[in-house]
Amino acid sequence: MGTLVSEHLRVENMADLLVFSERALQQLLGEKNGSWLYSVCRGFDSEPVSARQLPKSIGCSKNFTGKNCLNTRDKVKFWLSELAKEVEERLIKDKHNNKRTAKSLTLSVRYDSQPSPVSASRVCALGKYDGKKMAEDAFCLVQQFNTTTSDQTTWYPPIICLGLSAGKFLDDSSCGSKSIGEMFAKSDRAAGVSFTQTGSQGTDTEDVYGEEIMMTQSSQKLIENYSGSQLK
Repeated sequence: MGTLVSEHLRVENMADLLVFSERALQQLLGEKNGSWLYSVCRGFDSEPVSARQLPKSIGCSKNFTGKNCLNTRDKVKFWLSELAKEVEERLIKDKHNNKRTAKSLTLSVRYDSQPSPVSASRVCALGKYDGKKMAEDAFCLVQQFNTTTSDQTTWYPPIICLGLSAGKFLDDSSCGSKSIGEMFAKSDRAAGVSFTQTGSQGTDTEDVYGEEIMMTQSSQKLIENYSGSQLK
């Protein structure tokens, strides 16, 4: 449809469509599409907003099969550290993009056993996005599956899969407290009100919201009058 509109109406941007009446667009695209395009080019879209589903957990894991199995304490510590660094990086990126913070850390482990491998998991609190701290906490959890004594360097039964993930996210807006200034600023933005200060003492304010509405209504009226005189 984009090519059709561009070629027949000789337009490049959505703003170029403002000069055309709704009837003109309906004649070219049909009643439904014409009305839709007439509204969209003016910034109106009645289609419902679909909420983007965010993942409930963020993590990574690695398999260690055959000779690569984790059979020493050093190997387990090393790979927990590597996994924790990756999780930390992903969590920081998620926090920046989605404004939320994870509150729990889950260790997933799969170890060799007879007659078949066993999978298990343990959970602890996640206080901060720190790879080193996450690795230390995870090591405390995974030690529950090691049957060797603390003075031994070996690990038994060998681990064949290790994973770390963070979950139980909370929106950053619900965490912590905000200053009074931040609360009033948010309220003003939600109400669509803006103020300008006048006077040497900065005590007098002038509400310019009404003026902005008048300008918007006036501009809209000019557009509609002009559009009505175009293709019909």
